Amino acid sequence: MIMKLDAKQMIYDVFLAGPWEQYAREPYKDRLKANLSHLKFYDPEIDSGQINGTWFEDNYVGIKKIKLLVSHECTFPGAGTTRETGIYYGMYGDGKNPLENLVIIFFKDLQPDFGIEVAKKMGIVVYNVTEAENYIKRYFENNKKIK
Repeated sequence: MIMKLDAKQMIYDVFLAGPWEQYAREPYKDRLKANLSHLKFYDPEIDSGQINGTWFEDNYVGIKKIKLLVSHECTFPGAGTTRETGIYYGMYGDGKNPLENLVIIFFKDLQPDFGIEVAKKMGIVVYNVTEAENYIKRYFENNKKIK
């Protein structure tokens, strides 16, 4: 499903939903930021009140002002990223089709197995950071009008 975006309202290109870098199963934030440096990232670890308790409000505003969300799933069900991913899909999804601008890094060995089916209903599933990076590059190349 292609989500209609109003580029004037979008402040960030990519929202990085997932664990802090040091807890990530596969480090992703620094790598994506370095290899896609032409994009503007919202990183909750840096851009929200993770310490002062305003993280939910800050992340909610961030989610509303992005073009693409990357969700680094480290556990299923119950990862903290399910909140951001769910809010994003709830705002823009139709309950029937996956969003092309919701990229879910879902490691092949995550359990339970049915989790992958849930992820595929919401967005584009990739199995590692390299696949996520390649998809993000193609997405922005093919959707230059939202820049």
